[in-house]
Amino acid sequence: QSISIYQQDIRELQLAKGAIGTGIELLAKAYGKTYREIPEVFVAGGFGYRMNIRKAVNIGIFPKEFLGKIKTVGNTSLAGVESFLRDSNAEEKIQKITEISKEVVLAKTEEFEKTYVKHLGL
Repeated sequence: QSISIYQQDIRELQLAKGAIGTGIELLAKAYGKTYREIPEVFVAGGFGYRMNIRKAVNIGIFPKEFLGKIKTVGNTSLAGVESFLRDSNAEEKIQKITEISKEVVLAKTEEFEKTYVKHLGL
């Protein structure tokens, strides 16, 4: 069976790589953490379902420091709804999460554009 890869496919990979790399770098910086200090990385949804993590690290989608820390977790939205419906304390837990969470708008950070361009390369 033949496989064809087009310029548009490469471009879409670059854009995804740029977005993911930028998100990881700027969030780590916002929380004052190095990649080594991040204990676990969860990749949710269809994006990570069949991903070869080692190859994703090799092309720079994830930093090499994440090898051995990445877990693909499937459809977390569906699992979250199911958990919420089964847990009598779910609303309290969600309230706690919203109280300790902070929004980080990456596109409004000073270094967003520069960081994004840096992560586009293959």
